[in-house]
Amino acid sequence: GSEMCIRDRNYSDYKIDVSLTPVTGLISGNAEITYHNNSPAELKSIIFRLYPDIYRANEMRNSVVDIEDINEGMIIKSVKMNGSEIDLNTATIRRAGALLNLKIPQSITSGSSVKFEIEWEFTMPKKTFIRMGTYGDSTYFVAYWYPQIAVYDDIHGWDRLGYNGEHEFYNDFNNYEVNITVPNGCFVWATGDFLNPGEVYTPYLLGKYNAAKNSDKIVKIIDTLDLQKGGLLKENPKGLTYRYKYEGVPDFAFAVANNYLWDGVKAVTDSVKGTSAFVSAAYNPVSKDFYGVCDLSKEFIEYFSHELPGVPYPYPVMTVFNGDGGMEFPMMVNDGSFEKNTEVVYVTSHEIAHTYLPFLTGINEKRYGFMDEGMAVYLPMRKQTMVEPNLNYSLFNAQLLSNYGGMQAEMPLMIPSWFLKDFTLQLASYTRSSAAFFFLEEVIGYENMQKSLREFINRWRNKKATPYDFFYTVENVTGKELWWFWNPWFFELGNADLGIGNVDKTNEGYNITILKKGKIPVPVYLTVTFDDESSELLNLAADAWENHKVELTIVMTVNKKIKSLKLGEPFIPDVDTSDNEKLLN
Repeated sequence: GSEMCIRDRNYSDYKIDVSLTPVTGLISGNAEITYHNNSPAELKSIIFRLYPDIYRANEMRNSVVDIEDINEGMIIKSVKMNGSEIDLNTATIRRAGALLNLKIPQSITSGSSVKFEIEWEFTMPKKTFIRMGTYGDSTYFVAYWYPQIAVYDDIHGWDRLGYNGEHEFYNDFNNYEVNITVPNGCFVWATGDFLNPGEVYTPYLLGKYNAAKNSDKIVKIIDTLDLQKGGLLKENPKGLTYRYKYEGVPDFAFAVANNYLWDGVKAVTDSVKGTSAFVSAAYNPVSKDFYGVCDLSKEFIEYFSHELPGVPYPYPVMTVFNGDGGMEFPMMVNDGSFEKNTEVVYVTSHEIAHTYLPFLTGINEKRYGFMDEGMAVYLPMRKQTMVEPNLNYSLFNAQLLSNYGGMQAEMPLMIPSWFLKDFTLQLASYTRSSAAFFFLEEVIGYENMQKSLREFINRWRNKKATPYDFFYTVENVTGKELWWFWNPWFFELGNADLGIGNVDKTNEGYNITILKKGKIPVPVYLTVTFDDESSELLNLAADAWENHKVELTIVMTVNKKIKSLKLGEPFIPDVDTSDNEKLLN
């Protein structure tokens, strides 16, 4: 389990038995959920999230659902509270937005807990892939599959924002004990510690599995030959039950396949303490790119653990499963197959980076999706370019912000994600945010960025962080007053636009004026070319614009004649480059 269990916040203990029926995709479960009310409030109602309701007819959604996947959503067979049945037909309930708002017979007083027993079922979507899906008769990535108690916190009270398929999540740090039953011949990978490998694996597979957990080199736990020969799993008349347990995580996901390859390796997460994580890739043999994913995952987990943020990967496991798209869950990633290596490297590293935000620091992604998405873009950036030189995300960011900065599609980051959609949501969550973190690093320096991130993660580990907590932590660690940076980058409408102003010849050389025409502060990179064709690059970080300065003068002491000036670099956004070059006669 985790190093620390959260007792001063609200959380749930989930004990779940679930079974998956292949081909039909029927998920049937029953859960015993103990909810702990550690808030000072007396709770008179409780909110359950019923994520599969996004597939119900007449449900509100921002994502397209294939007509064949429209069904009854989550079918609740029974609900008991503290042993007595709640009649969902007569109880005061509201069911909408994939939420079940339940007025409960007796309130949950401060410091007490309540036990719910729920039996439910739903059918996995076959043609709609919203972060999970059906990839074959016996191949599934299963997420948002159990009734989950919403967050009650000291900022908004109950989180009443539902699920529309587009905006993401906000969870408590819960404890899970999950037993997953599948037919003979099916493999399962899931969140948490796998408790009973010896009960489901044959001695042959168990040997390979244990070897991989302790190996610095990739072990092909299931290779093509193994798939042909079989004899990897034991058999049981009732099917196989895989048991998992973990404490203090925000969610639980699992994947099932009967014909996948499986690579495994050990990643060192703390060289001093000697801790490590078991890293896996489970994939379709036809997926050309996935053969390298286990290696990549190890490389990035070690980078995150030792370099940026430089906080040891907090979990014992990471499994990257070959489904579709790219989506993160605690200890599990659902990734499609990609043609280009740039995409493989980007998606693999990005999804694993989410371990730190939102999973370790409980970000409310429905309101501040930019915090975790922006960080998941920023954290692996430097390493991505080392691994794949054609992948330089800062160039991509600059291009988008030059094209869309300050337009209607491009909104300030602190506008809650819930109000944004489609491209506008993408620009805020991924582009402007990661650019802000990237330029912040240039302002405070790489080591200060490491220190700030470590401090932020350690302060807010298994708590609920907001962007303000990040701002204050950075200022606290660096001793710098940074509102001149936070305000334009995070709170205000505006764009990045620098230009060259007057150039005056002096006795000593030149005075060159740079104008900040846009609201957003970016660094100044000026290439000066002289008459003799030699050139010099002058650069100032974005803090050149501290205290809301709108122009600055670069004093150049030089006895050569300047021929031309060029402002900017491909990684710096600039919405109007017509004033970025100047020829001097």
